[in-house]
Amino acid sequence: ENSFLRDIVLWNNGDSGCDPLDELEYAMLIMTSEGCWENVHPDHLSVFDFTNYISSHPTANVIESFVDSGVMVYPSNHSMSFFEEIKDNRSLVTRVARYGDKMIVDQLADKLALNVDPGVLIALADKGTIMLENLVQRNRGGGMLVCGSPNEVAPDPELDDYFAVKNIDLDCVGCQDNYENYFAQKQTVLALNMLHAEDQLCQRMAWALYELLYVGTTTMPDNTEGNLYSYDIMTRNCFGTYDQILKEMTFSPKMGEQFNYIDSSATRFHWDAWYDETTGVRKLVFPDENYAREVMQLFSIGLHELELDGTETRDKFGREIQTYDNVNIMNNARVMTGFTYTARRGNTEELFRATKSRFEPFRIDIDKHDFFPKQSIEDGWIGDRYPLCEDLPKHHFLKIGATYRFRGGSSIPTSQYMPASWDADEKIKRFVLSPDSMLYKKLCDPDPAGNCNFSNVVTLDENLNCFGNECSVDSVIIAQISPGAFYEYIRQPCTHFSFYNNGKKVVTGVSKPSPALEWKYTHAMCANPLTAVAARSCCGISVIDRIEYNYKFEYHGEVVSAGTNEAICIANGGTVCDPTSVRAYDPMAEIDPEYNAIYPSQNTYFWTDTPCKQQILVRNDGMVAIVHEPQANPSVTARTVLFVDASASINYISVPWNRDTVTGEARFPTTSNECGGGACTVFDDKCLCDITIAENSVFDALPSSSDALQFLHVGAIDPAVYDDRSYSLIESAEGIEAYALSGTSAINSTSTIFKVTGDFGEVFFLRNLVSQVTVGGTYVLRNPVGFIDLVKVEERDAEFEVDAFLNHLTRYSSSAPFICKRLIQFFGISNPSPAYVERVVKSYIGGFYTHRGTVFGDGRYGSLAATAAAITLDKESLAPVIDEDPVSGNVREPLLKVIHLMRSLRFERRPHIKLRYGLFDGLRSKIGQSPWEAPDQFSFFSGDYATPGLIASSELVSPESQLLSISNVIGLTNGLFSLHSYGLAVADGGLGPFLTRLPSVGDYSSSVGFLTYTTVNDISDKINDLSTLMTAGRLSDDNKQVLVDAYNYFAKAHGADTGERVLLQLMSALPEFHTWNTVRKTGLARSITPSPPKASNTYKAIVFINLFGGIDSFNVLTPHSNGGCYLYDDYFEARGGDVGVGLTLDEILPIDGSSAGINGCKTFGVNSLLPSLKDIYDEGRGLFFANMGHLHKPCTNKNWLTETRTDLFSHHTMKAEAHRVDAFKEGDGPGVLGRMLDVLEDYGLAVSATSVNAHSIMIDGSPTTGRLSTAMDTSGVPRVYHREFLKGNQQELRLFLEKLHSETQENSGAFSNQWSQSFIDIWNKTDTLVETLRGIKLSTDFSSKAPDIDDISKQMKLVAELIAAKDQRGNGVNRDVFTVYMGGFDGHSELKATMNNRLPALDNAIKKFWMEMKAQGISERVTVVIGSEFGRTTTMNSNRGSDHGWGGNYFAFGGDIKGGRILGEYPLSFTDSPDNPINLGRGRILPTRSWDALWFGVAQWFGINEPTDLDQVLPNSQNFGCDLFTDSDIFVSGQSTISGCGGVVETTDVSLYIPEPRYLTGKEQKDICRIAVLSSSKQLNINPSDSRCYISNQVIQESSSVPGSYEVSGSAVLNFDAYIPKEYIDKKKVNSVAAAASAFAADFVVADAIQITEAPSSSPTGEPTISPQPTSSPTPGPTESPAIEIPDQCLSILDGIRVVSSSSSSSKNFYGLDIGSGIASAGNFFFDSGSWVVLGTGVDIWGNSDSFHYMYMPTTGDITISMFVSSFTANHPWAKAGPMIRASLSPSSAHYSAFVLGSGSFTNQYRQCDGCTSVNDQTGVISLSSVWLRTKKTGNVLESFYKGISDAEWIPFGGTATIDYGESFYIGIAVTSHSSTTELASACGTSFETTSSLCSNAITESGCISSSLCQWGTITEKCYDSSKLPQEDASEIMPSIFSAGSTVETFNCADTDETEIYAIDGMTDSFT
Repeated sequence: ENSFLRDIVLWNNGDSGCDPLDELEYAMLIMTSEGCWENVHPDHLSVFDFTNYISSHPTANVIESFVDSGVMVYPSNHSMSFFEEIKDNRSLVTRVARYGDKMIVDQLADKLALNVDPGVLIALADKGTIMLENLVQRNRGGGMLVCGSPNEVAPDPELDDYFAVKNIDLDCVGCQDNYENYFAQKQTVLALNMLHAEDQLCQRMAWALYELLYVGTTTMPDNTEGNLYSYDIMTRNCFGTYDQILKEMTFSPKMGEQFNYIDSSATRFHWDAWYDETTGVRKLVFPDENYAREVMQLFSIGLHELELDGTETRDKFGREIQTYDNVNIMNNARVMTGFTYTARRGNTEELFRATKSRFEPFRIDIDKHDFFPKQSIEDGWIGDRYPLCEDLPKHHFLKIGATYRFRGGSSIPTSQYMPASWDADEKIKRFVLSPDSMLYKKLCDPDPAGNCNFSNVVTLDENLNCFGNECSVDSVIIAQISPGAFYEYIRQPCTHFSFYNNGKKVVTGVSKPSPALEWKYTHAMCANPLTAVAARSCCGISVIDRIEYNYKFEYHGEVVSAGTNEAICIANGGTVCDPTSVRAYDPMAEIDPEYNAIYPSQNTYFWTDTPCKQQILVRNDGMVAIVHEPQANPSVTARTVLFVDASASINYISVPWNRDTVTGEARFPTTSNECGGGACTVFDDKCLCDITIAENSVFDALPSSSDALQFLHVGAIDPAVYDDRSYSLIESAEGIEAYALSGTSAINSTSTIFKVTGDFGEVFFLRNLVSQVTVGGTYVLRNPVGFIDLVKVEERDAEFEVDAFLNHLTRYSSSAPFICKRLIQFFGISNPSPAYVERVVKSYIGGFYTHRGTVFGDGRYGSLAATAAAITLDKESLAPVIDEDPVSGNVREPLLKVIHLMRSLRFERRPHIKLRYGLFDGLRSKIGQSPWEAPDQFSFFSGDYATPGLIASSELVSPESQLLSISNVIGLTNGLFSLHSYGLAVADGGLGPFLTRLPSVGDYSSSVGFLTYTTVNDISDKINDLSTLMTAGRLSDDNKQVLVDAYNYFAKAHGADTGERVLLQLMSALPEFHTWNTVRKTGLARSITPSPPKASNTYKAIVFINLFGGIDSFNVLTPHSNGGCYLYDDYFEARGGDVGVGLTLDEILPIDGSSAGINGCKTFGVNSLLPSLKDIYDEGRGLFFANMGHLHKPCTNKNWLTETRTDLFSHHTMKAEAHRVDAFKEGDGPGVLGRMLDVLEDYGLAVSATSVNAHSIMIDGSPTTGRLSTAMDTSGVPRVYHREFLKGNQQELRLFLEKLHSETQENSGAFSNQWSQSFIDIWNKTDTLVETLRGIKLSTDFSSKAPDIDDISKQMKLVAELIAAKDQRGNGVNRDVFTVYMGGFDGHSELKATMNNRLPALDNAIKKFWMEMKAQGISERVTVVIGSEFGRTTTMNSNRGSDHGWGGNYFAFGGDIKGGRILGEYPLSFTDSPDNPINLGRGRILPTRSWDALWFGVAQWFGINEPTDLDQVLPNSQNFGCDLFTDSDIFVSGQSTISGCGGVVETTDVSLYIPEPRYLTGKEQKDICRIAVLSSSKQLNINPSDSRCYISNQVIQESSSVPGSYEVSGSAVLNFDAYIPKEYIDKKKVNSVAAAASAFAADFVVADAIQITEAPSSSPTGEPTISPQPTSSPTPGPTESPAIEIPDQCLSILDGIRVVSSSSSSSKNFYGLDIGSGIASAGNFFFDSGSWVVLGTGVDIWGNSDSFHYMYMPTTGDITISMFVSSFTANHPWAKAGPMIRASLSPSSAHYSAFVLGSGSFTNQYRQCDGCTSVNDQTGVISLSSVWLRTKKTGNVLESFYKGISDAEWIPFGGTATIDYGESFYIGIAVTSHSSTTELASACGTSFETTSSLCSNAITESGCISSSLCQWGTITEKCYDSSKLPQEDASEIMPSIFSAGSTVETFNCADTDETEIYAIDGMTDSFT
């Protein structure tokens, strides 16, 4: 109805319209029925939106001028074609409307992004007109007041207060100073809710959820509304489901900004958007990975697999099992693409005149979202168990569950694409429902008068019949109910196979070469003919090969299946073809379908009948791209759509290839295997493969529900929904039902649908179908499924995909226990029992919790109502007896203590105090915790933190103890004291804001509020009441008495009011208030942890600057182009080139890089923002350590996954690994610097550990030392202060505070003890430290013009002050370690901006600290190391950031540093290729040096040089061989080397057979190397410290010699010390060392392994000669032995044995005897407390007579001998040592024995009767003779067993023999050298144990007495075990020295010639 303009459409042919030659003419006159109209330009009198154009062309000031005037004067320097070009780019210029158009208000509002602003719409409706203004005018004032967020309420004018909002137009100089405190007011709102809300459990759950799903003020710090909105998600859903919270938080801008996924884009988007057609250059960037990782690690599944009870699931080797890997992260990152802001509405807080909303839920820009299928973390697909879209029933928009969303007057859908211009275009054909339609009636819901009652959402509850046009369509997008009333149809989530049979070519795009030529399509791809994804098309209607697109369409935007299209076309006399030309079916149907490469959602495709081939393009890393190859049309020059074009696509996805059963490696075609041996074709450096698709049924019979869930992956529609294909139930069982199409009863059809109840009570419909894709005829994959069809990409489907992804995470097996255990901890139980966790988890999963008949929860999975009830009402929460457990409860969070006290003691705000004043001020610096102020996204503390001492040594955690710094403990104490004295004010360290003045005690006029608690006057009743309120009744009687005494004292001395006030202050200092623990006192004062005395040694200090977040250190140390260095260009291109994140040459400072050793690259660069690093480096006092990071051992990009068992790329884990430097957790303390201090403290040095602003485990030592590190804060060192009674000489309060925190018993609460000890130590320390630091005056001014980010300069200043006070702290300090913290380096977005923001502050801190150290004259004794938990990717992500990497470059400086060099191996290439040995893909660089390498040299400089001590500090350093830095590498003064390095390096093979295909674990490799080192020391006669070893290059293959086994082989790399001559290293001996190590490992290290070696034969090769009976009697006790060489291991055992006479209690039971002939040298034995050494010669134990040495005792009854053989040394392979049970001491006696052999094997031998022939039953192969052996006699049956060092179970071996021993016999250890020479064999061990079970049976007195294990009871006359003799038998008179037969011998006396004999100890009197 435009009175100025008309749209007139004519065909451009001479028959029925204009002549084609007139198309470009203008000013023609056209006569119509309405009169004559003049032809004008199509854009005449049109309104355009140039916002995007201006923002991307800031210099276009000519065009920009119209922004202010509203009228554009077209610039003369541009032709009109330029305007046509930018107009066609719809992302730059948008056509809004035309002058004179009458529009439905909603349509125009949608154009202008006003449709989300109801206030504007209301104003338009009221006024009927709209005034279009420019952007500045429209945004001035921040919008208008309209309805807002959920639960938002209008201001209450009676409160005389207002809510300050952030508004740029008001944010002028001085404006906000008058009234705004933006940061404080959001804290105030939250605190007031906590204090006064009636739903306290909801508030408590909300806070716990907030800590779990933490979002801070790293984004929008000043915004109040945006921050509170995110917290409102927690309170609004506190009793909802966790799913809902996680989804809302995921769509929250707060979360998106904090984790950087806002505007993260798919690789495809940038690849296509930045395509330069002239050069072919594209830009490769990747989606941001931050949230992709943290949503798993922090918010759902955690790092490790968990059992239902929250305990970690372990593999067979006891190792944690990781829940996800880096491939999962990259897949998740693809899910989290396309998230963007919604338009800002009115009535919201505004920042930066934004048009975007920063708290309304995100929307997903589908064109920036990744379209392709995503793998799940279980190697399936996120789309698994969802129905296929091709299975949707006909007219699914009319079926049960169909959902419609009301769009009001807008005909444009919100989650599906339609051009915005269609909304205002009357030519557009809409889908209008008939009033007679059943669907119309459902959506209209008419009243009796026929007026519609529209609902926001309508979901059909029954199947409807189609009516009219509904019967002609496959689906609906927008349904018009009436003019101005539209509904959008949201079909149910469904998925698409990536590959399908009978693919059809679909075409899009129109080329218009000239009016005289036919239009051609420009692009083509494949489509599944069964899905409705392309528009109608028909050929032959007017021209045979011309397609009529949108042929007989029902509405604009309609898509149909190929079958529907063909049916309509054929019915009207046409055919479907691959056309030579295209045109619209009629003028009104023309939609100008030009191809849009950047925004594929805007493309409309049309069906053809031409086949379309699908292929897979396989990269050498196994990633694949989906490829379409449409059949070519010789008449059309068209190209394949870019993102499925083999030559253009970059869209690679991971797929679950089948794995090699031996190596576990994925099997796929690569160029290195000739693309599968010719199965595929080499295409560039990839493999292009043809595919075939097979669809088969999975089950032939009804499966169990568990099998169905495991093996069926394709979802199905509920059979009840179908009415065109009727399904019926044919079979059922528990948890499963089978439905088949009518007329069939067999289950084995692919159409069969199973209804299955899942693990969490959810119902799934699953189709009996598996679709498999065969690649290249060889490799088989399960057909990937995804939500987004590549032809018709829609935002709706991206939303479905995100929903499925989040649901997949929350239903992962570890998710429920992870979430529940964390919530229990946040509720106050640090160490919940596994049973408690499991009960809560079951309630979370089941959705219900029942307590005393009351049911909580609604049955939904993840019910937080049920979870909260289960946590708070569980018996472990309610049972008082739990308080008796010393480790129950926790150290309470400081903020909760403050809120608790204020609520319990009835805090009230003072009248007229405004919200804008704030309630608190400086909470984080004072108490360590404040809402929105956690130090990072890991919240306020780590859930696995354990304080050194009892907590850590008991393997418990105390997360909140991480906040127990000096500042926090004292700040909280002073803050609570102040609250009682002045109200909530700032006075004396108070927690409130400063208002007016410093008040006097008891004056609340300067506070924002005060406590109003009053109670009875009786002091006992008062304390009992306060005990209930503040300690839940846990207050101990001892502390009650202290409080009574204190009250009486202060009330009497200072008045009742003072007594009351001091009582409350002491209540707030109670350990029972600060912890949920009971207290049991000893009655003694608590000791202060003493300071160690200072030694005379010089002082040294290590300072570690922790750059948290993972600094991008490849933008700290870079290559430089000087000298033509190739590496700089390689670096710059890898980092994204000109639009990337790499540093340009003018952003780096050149340094000498020749030490890096890279050819042609003598110059390197340092970031220009860090000039101090260059200066220190050039000064020769700074070192770079290149490409360093956490490693378990040296590895490559081929084996890093198997050789590095840790949670790589995780902040939390990698920070811990970098600070622990203990890969296998073998050390005594968690921190590398803490372990250094442990060693140095043992040396007698005074040590100190201090962390500043953030505690670090790096400085924590062994839990057993009890040494606690000091945690300090830059806010200053406070002291416990009370203006009246803790000030100067006024210390009246001290005594009572000390009594409250006095010593506790061992069974007292561990957490209360922790708090009290921390309080007493900190109190004592600060009293002196404050005075000490006051006297320190530094020479250097640490201030800077740059902002001091994270107070890093203040932190370094504090360290400098502490160093200056080294002699005054405690007793003086010899060794100091410090850690300082600077965060914010997690540069996932705008990396350069992050570095520009933070590096200047870091530079100032480094510069000033270095100046100060030199000024103090101590720089040579201070070393500073700058490090971060990991490096970052060298490739860029879509937010111009970098993601988590691995290796990084770090810096150390100090006066003793041998600087000006780059140590380590800087990457030689940044190429992201599998051929780059240190590039893991995606730009992740594999470290070439471990942290061990750096700290090894630093530890030596610090004074630790003994190899054993270095191993204590760096337990894993041996695993790197000699690849470590020494102090001589790093320091000028360094002189140390690495023991076992510098000499020969030998590599030898190590091989074993194992029953399963796997690699050796890291621990197994280390154990094998330990054995090899010990073995080499013996073989080569060197010290064990003279060699080092690690295993490399593991290979697995099927064993050809041991069927069913697998051979795992590797190389043992042995390094030898420089002093050992090369010729001394015998290769044969080295090989034997490896053979021995692998042999030992086969039985005792590697589970179930078999050594690959030649074992001894099954029987001895020769018969020993028969020996005559012994000629001598047994020799009691040890006898003298010849001088022999005893192995070191036995010598160490011998040193610990007291060599005593036979009357000694330790050896009186054993005797020694050489049995048989051929004894060339007398044997000997030594024994004490289980440790033993036996030496012997002898010909052999074999045949029918033996020759050996026997350590023995007589015994009787049943007996078991268990002994550990540590070492056996002999020269003959058939030498023997082991336990023997012998009938007599005759050489030919029957015996049963288990022996280790000199050959390295073990055997079972026995002789069943006297003089019989011996039997050998040999098994097993070992080395070094270290083994547990056992012989067991039960009656007359004898058995033998063995086990390895760390095995738990005894393994039977050998034969079972029957021997009649009679009533008594002998047991002991036999040793024979199998030699007639004098050479002794030696065996030793640390355990010999015997157990007897028949002493108390009815055996004779003589038999009992003959057994040394039994004792005869002379009173009871029975036989007993020696240890179980009854009291009456044991009470007989003991013999004295005067008894007959007693003798007196000298004992431990000095052998002198003097008459007097003195005891060697020198302490006893002389005697003669």
